[in-house]
Amino acid sequence: MPHVHRLTLNRKLIEKTFSHKGQTFKVRFKVASECKGGITVEKAEFEDMRRIAKETGLSLRKVGRMLENLKD
Repeated sequence: MPHVHRLTLNRKLIEKTFSHKGQTFKVRFKVASECKGGITVEKAEFEDMRRIAKETGLSLRKVGRMLENLKD
């Protein structure tokens, strides 16, 4: 069996604000980064995306795409 090296990332939750047609929502993002500041992954919490989709009538996929712009 081959030996595999695994990388452990530091993780934290951050909160950002998202506005759509006059409505403002708080969205939590999971942020994972390498100790040396390298790899960074940011992903919106599914439950927050689902709540926004339900309240706005948008599809979950559309909400996810819109939240991609908040990452930067």
